[in-house]
Amino acid sequence: MKDSVMKQNKSFVPLISIILFCDLAIIILYMFIVLPALTENPHTLWSLIDLDQEANLTAWYSSAKLLGLAIISFMIFISEGRSPGSGAKSKWMWLVVAIIFLALSADETASIHETIADTIMKGAPIGVDIRESVLGGDKYKDSFAWVVLLAPFILAVSVFFLIFFYKKFSKSRTNLIISVIALGCYLLAVGSEATIYLAPAFTEFTAADTLRYRISIGIEESGEIIGTTLFLLVFLRYRLSLD
Repeated sequence: MKDSVMKQNKSFVPLISIILFCDLAIIILYMFIVLPALTENPHTLWSLIDLDQEANLTAWYSSAKLLGLAIISFMIFISEGRSPGSGAKSKWMWLVVAIIFLALSADETASIHETIADTIMKGAPIGVDIRESVLGGDKYKDSFAWVVLLAPFILAVSVFFLIFFYKKFSKSRTNLIISVIALGCYLLAVGSEATIYLAPAFTEFTAADTLRYRISIGIEESGEIIGTTLFLLVFLRYRLSLD
């Protein structure tokens, strides 16, 4: 039985290795080639892998990985429903996880959270308060207000995931540790996005401010990219352990 599990775990190593290689390639390209190139001229083909843009190749790549997580989560939900084991009692958690990652996949290409934030900031009284108290009165930062507006939801989802990790991965220290690190990568991404609150108004940005902003974007997106791959690793390990 142990040998069988070991063989199953090795079966997806090439896939994860390829994905991790792509992750690192994107991050290194952005930090050392794309970022300097876009600083000099933002209108180049390098914008196709600009981590600060939507509707490009990196957004598609991240969205595809998140969709993969949603599909794997749903497959585990179905598998646990057929199993008489203790995991069947909490199988509903996998359905919630699938919905969360499906929503994140859609958001990655449609920028739903930024659109919602921008709409609230421009059409609701609370938007004026947040702009003055958090954004320094800079209307060009409205789309970044999602961190404040969605903070309760982010906290609730984080707590849910910690409970979920304990319920599903407590028997495997490796899975538990990797999953917590993956969640940490996501929270790092959120924190990096919030650093814009400390920056000057966009209209007052210097070249140095622009560079710092792009580096923070690199850190944010790197957290999301690596975190998603770590979740893929853990979910695949768990799925194969059910067979």
